[in-house]
Amino acid sequence: MGPEKICRIFKKKNPDVDKFKVILYGSLALTGRGHGTDRIVKETLSPIDTTVEFDFEKTDLPHPNTMELFAYKDDKLCDSMLACSIGGGEVTIKGMKMAESKPIYEFSTFKDIAEHCRKNDIRIWEYVEKTEGSDIWDFLGEVWDCMREFCREDSACREKRDFYSGRTILTNLPKLVKTALFARMLTLWVNKMPRAAA
Repeated sequence: MGPEKICRIFKKKNPDVDKFKVILYGSLALTGRGHGTDRIVKETLSPIDTTVEFDFEKTDLPHPNTMELFAYKDDKLCDSMLACSIGGGEVTIKGMKMAESKPIYEFSTFKDIAEHCRKNDIRIWEYVEKTEGSDIWDFLGEVWDCMREFCREDSACREKRDFYSGRTILTNLPKLVKTALFARMLTLWVNKMPRAAA
């Protein structure tokens, strides 16, 4: 959602160019093919010729989901933009003030969420499901499957597999959703464990 929004803004700023180049950094580079980010970038900037590059080396980034866009006319650079996809379709663009949007979740701290869950006798994953809708689990399952498949296929990812698969595979998901996902997975795992005989 974020990269598509960034591309729409950049395309609108540059309606008369004949070429775009987009560089994906950090998590966007590592998960770009798995998430289809390169495809979305090209589709959003079409019909203008667009190249997408994956930079796995740069680490001095303003956010793990950073992308840089360049617009060209007759092979001359006309414009560039450094932007970050910060989750939930929200973006930041260097030098631009973005309109604030209404938060999805009622509470913004884990302490408040935990207190709400205790008062209402619900688990964290139930709170997320109530807020996001029950289709969140199908969506997270698709994200997980895409990321695992990408990690199996991409050589740069395979080289970083120990680090990537264990810790950064879900960096693009909001922290609360990750917590809920892991809580839900743990609950399902515990419920499938054989019970000791009484």
